[in-house]
Amino acid sequence: MDPPAKPRKRFSSVFWRTLLALLLVLLLLKWGVVDGYEVRGNSMEPLLRDREGAPDRIAVFKRHYDLFEPERFDLVVFDRPLGDADPALASDLAGGLFVKRCVGFPGEKLLIRDGDVYVAPAGGGFGEAEPVLRPLDVLLGMLQTVSRLDPSAPGAEWLLPPQAAAAGAGDGGVDLDGRDEPGRGACIGFADVVRDDWIDAQGVLQRGGVAVNDVGLSFRARALDPAAEIRVELHEAGDTFTAILPVGAPPRIVRQRGLGEDEALAEGSAPCLLPEQDAAILFLNADDRALLLVNGAVVLETRYGRNTPVDGFPENAPALGVRNGRARFSEVEVLRDVHYSEYGCRHGVGEPYAVPEGEYFLLGDNSGNSRDSRHFGSVPRSCFAGRPFLIFRPASRFRFL
Repeated sequence: MDPPAKPRKRFSSVFWRTLLALLLVLLLLKWGVVDGYEVRGNSMEPLLRDREGAPDRIAVFKRHYDLFEPERFDLVVFDRPLGDADPALASDLAGGLFVKRCVGFPGEKLLIRDGDVYVAPAGGGFGEAEPVLRPLDVLLGMLQTVSRLDPSAPGAEWLLPPQAAAAGAGDGGVDLDGRDEPGRGACIGFADVVRDDWIDAQGVLQRGGVAVNDVGLSFRARALDPAAEIRVELHEAGDTFTAILPVGAPPRIVRQRGLGEDEALAEGSAPCLLPEQDAAILFLNADDRALLLVNGAVVLETRYGRNTPVDGFPENAPALGVRNGRARFSEVEVLRDVHYSEYGCRHGVGEPYAVPEGEYFLLGDNSGNSRDSRHFGSVPRSCFAGRPFLIFRPASRFRFL
């Protein structure tokens, strides 16, 4: 058996590898292939942030779109569109550059409707078209936190049953007992409406008038009884989507149109919730699909088609709870998906926008705080300046893009 490497040799190996990597980065920078930029503004939050005193710095591969074709939802750094003369158009990066996602392609028709993006080929119509389906990593990277439950001071946004307010879990959690509660059992409800707030051209936050279609609930749950059943509710238009997670049995997702009967959308093949074990759960409605993730893995996913509007139906306030047993909930958050705002927009809103040849329709993740192709139209590929691939500062935000 070979003797273990000496500490000095291991240190030397790491040192030279690190030095070589730094030299390669410096050469790339010198040759102009890679450049670093400081993020300005929050049009791409939560992916890219401009926090006071610690804005993100990103590395951009400047030759990417000389070598590779753009793909849908790729990040693109680009120069100010040549035809745009709007003095209020603040840049996203130091140096007067912008960064958005590539959503519409040459020859396509694009329409933003109810906050979602629909794409049709040239000559095609939208009809019963479904929203553009984003890859899971892109979708999850766009989610923003609307509110976090603080059990000691839930505030006006949260509704807790009487016994939950007095429960002392010691870890910021809430104990619910749904054994004697009919219907949905004991529930934690979000009482506010998640609206499409937006920032006007003067930088002033405006209260949106439309309920965001796509919201989600993220939380940790521990079933304290073998008969307990965790339930999570999301609402959109006249539909209620409920994820049901019984202890020791497969989960399922059901849909209720208005006050009608439940219809099954999806059912799992194996249990994902065990008694006395913590589970990280995310139930999300986005792109006309319902997603259930447990401990970071997709357990159920289904596309359900168009919603069923019902006058007077509750808008989009989610809820979670337990019936037939007791459970502990913690780290409860309401999330919202990107809702492409229509305020002050001229392109792709109200009527389809035909993307010219050689141009692309680019959108920001933080829709209400982003000036993008909805305002100035599509962007020629000749304006593309590269693709971001790394957040390298601050150290706590280090990640590949």
